[in-house]
Amino acid sequence: KLTDLKSSDGFDFKTITVDMSQVIPESQKNEALQKITKDSPEKARETISKLFDNLRAKKFLFAVGAVGDHLDLACGKNLDHLKFTTDPAVSLLSKPELSPLIPFTGKNLCAITYINAASLTAMNDPQPFIPMLRGVISAMKESAMFQEMANKLDTQLAELAPLESKVYGSKWTDLIAAAWWDSGFHMSSIGGATPRYMQADKPLNYAALINKPGVLFGMTYHHNAEYNIAFQAWMEKLTSMIYSGAQELVKAGVAGQDGGQQFAMFEQLFLPTWKKFYQADRDMSEKGLGKEQALIIDVNGKMPTLPMLPPETKGMKLPRITSINEVTNRAEVDKAWTAMSASINSLSRAFGGGEPSPKTPPLFALPDPINSEKNGVTTYFYGMPFFAGDLLPCASINEKVLLLSSSKDAAESYAGEINKPAEQKLDGFIWKLDIGVMSDLISSAATLTPMEKPEQAKELKDNLKWLKPFHAMQGRTYQEKGEWRTTLDWDIRDVVSFD
Repeated sequence: KLTDLKSSDGFDFKTITVDMSQVIPESQKNEALQKITKDSPEKARETISKLFDNLRAKKFLFAVGAVGDHLDLACGKNLDHLKFTTDPAVSLLSKPELSPLIPFTGKNLCAITYINAASLTAMNDPQPFIPMLRGVISAMKESAMFQEMANKLDTQLAELAPLESKVYGSKWTDLIAAAWWDSGFHMSSIGGATPRYMQADKPLNYAALINKPGVLFGMTYHHNAEYNIAFQAWMEKLTSMIYSGAQELVKAGVAGQDGGQQFAMFEQLFLPTWKKFYQADRDMSEKGLGKEQALIIDVNGKMPTLPMLPPETKGMKLPRITSINEVTNRAEVDKAWTAMSASINSLSRAFGGGEPSPKTPPLFALPDPINSEKNGVTTYFYGMPFFAGDLLPCASINEKVLLLSSSKDAAESYAGEINKPAEQKLDGFIWKLDIGVMSDLISSAATLTPMEKPEQAKELKDNLKWLKPFHAMQGRTYQEKGEWRTTLDWDIRDVVSFD
């Protein structure tokens, strides 16, 4: 139903009344109830029925109209709140819960938001995967072939549910946010979800690295060990369920004779080695590494000369990926690294690679690494034909830091930067994504694309020009005066012409 409305301030609006009983017919409710599996609790049926009844009883009003140089949209069970004022003291900002927005009123605002904790809690699902898995298992129970497997998985699902809640459950507080335009897009918020994955009270030693020229993406924070343990427990249980399901399918003969033999080989040769590798990696994380970590992707690498590539590729921009971890016990890192290398070599022997020797290295086996010293770290790498500099994967380590990188040059360069004193100490979670660097990389790589036609090159150039206004996007989540805060700043500069 479309009607006209004049607000108490004299502004004209068009309004639409939406009767949800007309949008959601009774038949839709009945169809939803019929889809509920037989083994679902009766409370679930009652909850869904009540949800449909409540929704169908609602009526919503929407309004749209111009107020000054703004287009305003409003909605609610009525439009009594559709009022305007230039005095913050009598506006919605006078409410105590919205008072944190007052400092932003002098900015060129494009949005303000308030959502109370109760609404956010209601929207959060602490078990996002359990209902889907329960539906799959319930369908399997209706088949005689899969009924036994479904019963076993059902037991494991009950064990998975509380683990999933520990990972995805969140504590919420009232969320208040403002967004504005000032040489780009900016946003600041207070409250919302409590970030359980991080510790916010420790300074970040790697923060300056993500603002180096040529960094495409970077992030750094101190992880929360308790949350990591909860996440690992959930992932291990979920993986166990998938593995149990595969076992039962093989027993039922679904994979056929060849599939059964391949699965038996997997269990005998690969699985024990993978468990050792996984445990070594976990031991390294829990016993050898600290909580501070960073991930950086930059385009400061240079492509070396490689066979099968045109000479023009030499020196072109090459993306480099580097992870940085705090080291707390180097002996434990060395121990875990040795165990992981032994696991890989064990797989090599299992697949017929034989024992390693100086003259005849086994298939897939890791040879003894080469090492070098620079910028206070020892860098370990494997000698490989045609791989050098920015195209040489490595691990660099000392008593304080471990760097894993696709580029030896990058690892050693970042190690040198870490040794420099920080100009500014920040905490929390910091990230950066530079759209401008991405655009330049794509443009550079496109010029060397083999067999590219001139019209294709022109089309790409025309498309990339629309990225010119967009530059670095940076965000931070941190705690201040007991409140969680998040900021976002995106540098956007208007370009009015292209040459």
